[in-house]
Amino acid sequence: MGLVIFDLDETIVSLDTDVAWSNYLLKHKLVKDIDSFKQEKEAYYRDYLSGRLDIHRYLREFVLKNLKQHPLDTLFEWREQYIKEMIQPFVLHKAIDCMQKHRAKEDYTMILSGTNEFLVAATSELFPVNFWVATRLEKAENYFTGNVVGEPLSGIVKLHWLQDWLSKHSEFCMEETTYYNNSHNDLTFMSTVGHPVAVDPDNKLRDHAEAHKWPIVTFR
Repeated sequence: MGLVIFDLDETIVSLDTDVAWSNYLLKHKLVKDIDSFKQEKEAYYRDYLSGRLDIHRYLREFVLKNLKQHPLDTLFEWREQYIKEMIQPFVLHKAIDCMQKHRAKEDYTMILSGTNEFLVAATSELFPVNFWVATRLEKAENYFTGNVVGEPLSGIVKLHWLQDWLSKHSEFCMEETTYYNNSHNDLTFMSTVGHPVAVDPDNKLRDHAEAHKWPIVTFR
């Protein structure tokens, strides 16, 4: 039995779930200043693709700024429709097949994502995994407070989280861990596990995977 980790965005779904949430809000006119919101969304996504995203600023000034304006009851209603409209059509069924093959071998499967838990919790229900983990958000009464619990699961923090998790689960080890990911943003993480797999990789990750003879697969 091994540990098998899947990234979420552009890996097991063919889009970025955070961007899809923003698009859902725009589509249904659920933000106050549509033009400003759209410009911010596009600017932050460009930063992410280029590897320059300031994750703390992005969460504080964009994601959480908008989430905390609405009660959780309302957000959960919106999220249910968001999953149906924006996520289910983009689930990659080859990813599900891959997960099922691992589970048939009694591997422990996990989704590990830097996206916030509000979106990852609902999206993960579409996949046959044992566990999921995401950036945690602070709540108070019926609202998000606008604060993150701990550190966002981005970059090296993902690796630190896994190292801590493995220290509490001695049946698994880094050398026997498989990690499916699409982005060069997680190269440090991928270089640390025993079995990195590049999934429909971006150009930087593809070049690195080819140079290091990592498997390259497609879920599309």
